[in-house]
Amino acid sequence: MNTPNAPELPRPVLYEDKFVSLTKEELTVFTYYFPFGSNLVIPIGNIASFAEHNRTHLGSSKGWGMGIDFQTWWASDLWRGTPLHDGKSSNVLVKRRNVGWPSVGFSVDDRDIFLQQLEQLMQTMSDNL
Repeated sequence: MNTPNAPELPRPVLYEDKFVSLTKEELTVFTYYFPFGSNLVIPIGNIASFAEHNRTHLGSSKGWGMGIDFQTWWASDLWRGTPLHDGKSSNVLVKRRNVGWPSVGFSVDDRDIFLQQLEQLMQTMSDNL
């Protein structure tokens, strides 16, 4: 039974770093909106697709804001695309259902764990349809 004004219980976090947080219910992209740095919350059911972004395409990502391709809005990571990122970090693109433009771009510190967790969530969602 829901009690008005009851504190919300914390949701179990499947993955979290300085760029994103992933739970079974939602993906939160930190420091997404320019210029105030508000977060973007995407319910898992609203994710149409996701992919690792290939960093080798020069100029295809940006530190924060609309990418040069005018297809992706990038969350803040002012070191994106520099040698300061280690080999486990990566960029991810998410396309949302019912939102044709733009794609959501963001960094993750550990691509293997993040992509594995998101893939499992998406598989569970499709199995339950």
